[in-house]
Amino acid sequence: MYHAYIVDIDGLGNWVTPEEEEIIVPIDPITGGVDFLECESPIELVQFILAHDMNRGMTVDKIGGEIQKQTGISWNKRFKSKYGTMSKFFEKYDDKFLFDPVTKIVSLKDYSNAKKPTNTKQISTNCDTKPFCDSPHISEGNQSRNNGNQSDSRSHHDRSSGHHGKNVSESGDSKGKINRPRPGSTWFDFNDSRVQPIYERALEKQFSGKESAYMLFYRKQTMLRPPNAQGNKLYYIPENLITIVTKDNSKLEAERIAYEKAINKLTLVVHYSCFYKYREGALKALPGAVTSKLEIDQRDTTATLYKTALEVGMDYLPCDKFVISTFKELAAGGHVYDDIIESPDLPLQHCIIQDGAQLFIWDGSTVENSPIPHGCDSEPVFITVVYDLDLQFSYGFSRSLTLQEVKVVICDFIRSVPENLQLKKVTEKGDAKGFTNSDEYSTVKELGLQDGDRLLAIDKSQKGGLSDKNFASCSIYNKFVIKAENRCCELSKDSLDYPSVRIEVDKTISVSELKSIILHQLGLLDVGETRLRIDHDTMGLRAPLHEGHAVFDAGITQGSRVIVERGSAPQSDEITVYFTSVDSASGPDTSEVIVKQNTTVDQCLKCILLQTNIGDEDWHLRKTNWCGEAADLLDDLDMTLTSALVHDGDILLLERGRLPPKGFIRIPIWLHSTPESISSQSQGGIMHWMYAFFGISQSDSKRSDEVLSKFEPFYIDDLEICKNATLSDLKQQVMTLNLVADLPIPSADFMRLRVKEKDKMTTVLRDSNQTLGKLKLTSNTVLALQILPEEEKLSASSFVLSVCQRVPDTKTYSSPVELVWNPLGGATIQSLKEAVASVLFIEPQNICMAKHFPQRHEWMVIKKPAQQHHSGKKKHKGWKDNLKLAPYHMSDGDLIGVKDLQYDPNNIDDFMTEADEIGRMELVQLDEEKRKMRGERKEMQGELGIGEKPKRREVGISIKVGDFS
Repeated sequence: MYHAYIVDIDGLGNWVTPEEEEIIVPIDPITGGVDFLECESPIELVQFILAHDMNRGMTVDKIGGEIQKQTGISWNKRFKSKYGTMSKFFEKYDDKFLFDPVTKIVSLKDYSNAKKPTNTKQISTNCDTKPFCDSPHISEGNQSRNNGNQSDSRSHHDRSSGHHGKNVSESGDSKGKINRPRPGSTWFDFNDSRVQPIYERALEKQFSGKESAYMLFYRKQTMLRPPNAQGNKLYYIPENLITIVTKDNSKLEAERIAYEKAINKLTLVVHYSCFYKYREGALKALPGAVTSKLEIDQRDTTATLYKTALEVGMDYLPCDKFVISTFKELAAGGHVYDDIIESPDLPLQHCIIQDGAQLFIWDGSTVENSPIPHGCDSEPVFITVVYDLDLQFSYGFSRSLTLQEVKVVICDFIRSVPENLQLKKVTEKGDAKGFTNSDEYSTVKELGLQDGDRLLAIDKSQKGGLSDKNFASCSIYNKFVIKAENRCCELSKDSLDYPSVRIEVDKTISVSELKSIILHQLGLLDVGETRLRIDHDTMGLRAPLHEGHAVFDAGITQGSRVIVERGSAPQSDEITVYFTSVDSASGPDTSEVIVKQNTTVDQCLKCILLQTNIGDEDWHLRKTNWCGEAADLLDDLDMTLTSALVHDGDILLLERGRLPPKGFIRIPIWLHSTPESISSQSQGGIMHWMYAFFGISQSDSKRSDEVLSKFEPFYIDDLEICKNATLSDLKQQVMTLNLVADLPIPSADFMRLRVKEKDKMTTVLRDSNQTLGKLKLTSNTVLALQILPEEEKLSASSFVLSVCQRVPDTKTYSSPVELVWNPLGGATIQSLKEAVASVLFIEPQNICMAKHFPQRHEWMVIKKPAQQHHSGKKKHKGWKDNLKLAPYHMSDGDLIGVKDLQYDPNNIDDFMTEADEIGRMELVQLDEEKRKMRGERKEMQGELGIGEKPKRREVGISIKVGDFS
C-alpha cells in the first residue's frame, strides 16, 4: 500500500465535517411549517415530535416509529449513516434532549421554544463539538467520511440556498463562524483510488514510529503561490484536459437531468365529468366515455398541472373554472376524493399523487347538475340488498351513512317505510345476523360492512314475504359482479383503457344471455357478429366462449374481466386451438384456429398451414404440456383431435419436418460420453474413437483429458425405422449415420442405446431380438448412444447405475461413476454393497447408501427396516429384501449416493446437497401457493353457494320378507 501526500496550498479542499456543516431547514408551502421530508437534520424533527407528545416523554422505539410516520423513511435509512444509532444521537445532543439509558425514555430540556418550530431557522448540528482544525488527531473513519461528503455538503448547501420557498436567517442558538484551518496546514492523502484529508499533526504522529521506513518527501524550495491559484481548481491545467473534463461533465449533467426527469415522470389518467352520471351511489361511465393520458413532472406545481390539463382536454372541460380531484374506480363505481388546489407554489409531490393515478375534472360540486358526495369519508361500499325472492339490487352506500339512513335509501327502492324495515347481515355461513338498536346510528364503516357484503331486508308489515327462514332458498348466492370491456372499437390515442361497465350477473344464465346484456349496456346492438372471451390476470386472453354454456361453467366468476370483440363464437361441436410456430418466417408466432372436434390431425395441420400462408407440407404438430413445453408428437394423421386428447384452448407446436410413413417411427439420436468407470480403465486405443471424433492427438494427454471432461451430449441425427424392426436392426442403422460411421466401432455390441427422459439417461435397451414395438419406442422417444471399449450383452436382471461418493463433512459428491450391477443371487442390499465396494474400494461394512429422487429432491437411505412385532394371531407378510420392489424400485439410471462410515460417521442418514435444499424450499413454496389457491377457490365457491353438497340425512329402512312357508 502506497500513499502520496500533497499539501493543500491553494485551499481547494472543503475542510468542514458534515457535523459542522450548516443545514438549511426547508419550508412546507402548504402549512408554512418545517418540511420534514426535505429536512436533513433530525434535531428539529425529534423536537417537534416530543413537543407534541402529551406525556412529555417517549421511548426511543416510539420516536423511531413517529419518524417513519412523519417522513416515510426510517431512521436507519435516513440518518444512521451520518448520526449513528438513535441512542448515540441523544447522548451526543444532551444539551437539547434528556435521555435515560436505562428506560430508553427521551424528553426535551426546554419545551418553551419547541412547540412551534420555526421555518427560517438555521441550525448548527454540532454545537458542542470543537472545530475540526483544533483536533490533535483524526481517526481514519472520520477522515474518510469528511472527504466523501466534501462536495456533497457544499452542493447541498448551494441547492438549499436557492430552493424555492426556503428562507434563511440567523438563529440565536447557532454558533459563531466556524473556524477553518490555516492555509497550508492541511494535506491530501492519496491512497490508490481513495483521497482523504490529513493534518500535519497526524502526519507527524503517523510517521514517528519504528514502522516508518523508506519515506521520501519531495517539495519545492518555495511554497509561494500566485493569488489567482487560491481556490482555483483549473489553475495550471492544460486547456485540452479542461476541454475533456468539461465535455464529460456536460455529458454527465445531461444524463443526470434525463435520469431525474425519468424518475420524476408521472403518467396520469384523466376522467371528465361530462362522460359520467351519478347513480346507485357512485359515478358510472357513459358509453363512449373518453379518458386522456397526461404526463407531467412531479416537481412541477399544481398550476402547471391545471395548465397541462387545459391543453389536453380542452374539448371536454365542464366550465372555464374547473377543479381537478383525485379519482378511483371502486367496486360500486367511480368515486371522487380530494381536490388539488391550483397554486404556483405547491409541488405535485406534496399532493401524494403516484404514477398511474387517476384524476377527475369537474366543476367541484356537481355532475350532470346533481351534487355528488366526495372525499374519503363518503367512499361508497358496494352492498347487495335482498328483499324478495325475485327482487335484489346492489347499491354503493356511503361509509358515513348511518344504518337509519341506509334504511331510508333502501325504502326508496322497495317502496316501504323505515319503521317497518328490518335489516340483517348475511354471514359467510349463510346465516342472517340482525343489528341491535344501538347500531341504528352507527355508520357503515363502524358496522364493518365491506364490498360484496349482502343485507337481508325484511318488511315486518308484509306477510308471506322473505324472512330469515326462507331466504336461503332464494338466488342470493347466484349473483356476482363482473367487468365487461368493449374491444369492438379501436383504442384512441387520448384513452388508455377500453370502455367498460360493471354488470351483476346470475350464474345460471347462459353465455348468450350474458352477451345480450353486455351489448345492451355498452350500446353495441348494431356491430354485427360478436363473441366473448375471458381476460385472465396471468394467462391473458382465453379462448372464445361457447354461447350454449352457463356463465359459471364457462369460467366466469366474481371479478372476472369479460371481453366482447368482433367475430363469430364457436359452435357446440367446435374447439379453439392455439398454435405457435418458431420456424415460420411468414406467419405469426402465435395464432388460433377454430375447428370441429372430430377434425383429424391432418385436416387441422392443413388448416393451420393455410392460415399461416405456408406453402410446403413438411410440417407436423406436437402437443404441449401445462407450462407450454414440447410434449407428445401427433404422428397419427388419421386420429381425430378428440381421440388425441386435444381440448378447447390447448396450444400446439407447429414444427418443421415431415412425419414418418405409417408404421414407421422417427427417433432422434444423441451421442453421450463413455461411462467414467470404463474410460478410466481404458489404456492405449480404447478411447481412440473419442480422440478421433474431436480431432486431437492421444499424445496431448492434457488437452484430451480436458476435452473429454467437458464433453456434452451431441445431437447426431434423426433415424427413421419400422416399428417391427428389432433392436439389432436399430443398432445397425445407427452405425450407418454420418458421424457414427466415421468412428472405429467393431460391431453393434460395442454400442449401448438408452432412453432419455428429461435430459437424463434411464432404461438401457436389451435383447437384440426384441422389436421396437415391444420395447415401447415411439416417435416421442429420445435415444442416447454410448460407445463402449468392449462388447456388452446385459442380462434382463442387470442394472446400470451411477454411483457417487460423498465428500466427508461437506454437502458435495465426487463425480458419478457407472456401475453395471448383475445381482445373480437377487437384488439384495448386501449384493449392491459388494458391487459398490468393488468400484469405490470401500469395505462393505463401512458403506451407507441412499437412492436419489431428483423430482422430490430427496435421498432414501437403503437399509433393512426395523423389525415390527404384530399382535394377534393374523399372519403378516415379512419384508422382502428386493430393491426392485417398493419403496426403492431400483432401475437403470438411478443415482446412488455412498458414504464411507470410516471417515464420515456423522449424520448417517443425511445425504442432502445444497441444490437439494434449495429444491426442497421451492417445492414447499409451490405447495403453499397451491394450498392458498385451493383455499381461495373454496372460499369463492362458498360465497357463490357452489361448495360441497350437504350429505343426505340418514333414514331408516325396512325390509319386508315374504312368507314362503
